[in-house]
This record gives sequence, structure tokens and C-alpha cells, in this order.
Amino acid sequence: MLNHRPKYGRGLLGYLDTQLNQAVTKGQHTYDDNCEFTPKNVWSNFDHYYLVHLGNWFLSAFVIRDFYILHFKHVLDEVIELSW
Repeated sequence: MLNHRPKYGRGLLGYLDTQLNQAVTKGQHTYDDNCEFTPKNVWSNFDHYYLVHLGNWFLSAFVIRDFYILHFKHVLDEVIELSW
């Protein structure tokens, strides 16, 4: 995917998930709609990504076993994820 232009890469991924080729409308849920840090807002945005990150942290804790390296790794993972 890195060798393709964004337009062609999105088109190829659209074969796997047809929702990827649709434009974002007001009716669709996006994570930047409401950025208030309230329990209601956090719970309304709770989905499988929270569980995947939590599971990843627990599995990494079994492998890494060092508090500082573990947290450095996960902060770095989030920075890389946000930059993409």
C-alpha cells in the first residue's frame, strides 16, 4: 500500500470494505465530533479499539516485564498510530 497513491490505495481497500469508498456525512459517527472528556462521551465512543489496546498492553506486559520500557513502547505505538 505504501507504493500507491492515496486515491488508488483507498480504491484497493474499498474492495475489502465497501464503506471505505463512501464520503463521510453528518449522520456517520466520527471520533472528533465531541472532544469533551466526560464519562458520557468516553462511554459513547467505547468500541473494540479500547479492548484491542488493553489486550495488547496486557500481552506486552507478559513479554516485556519492565514498567518503563512497556510504557515507552505503548506511548511510541500511539504516536506512530496518530501520525499515520
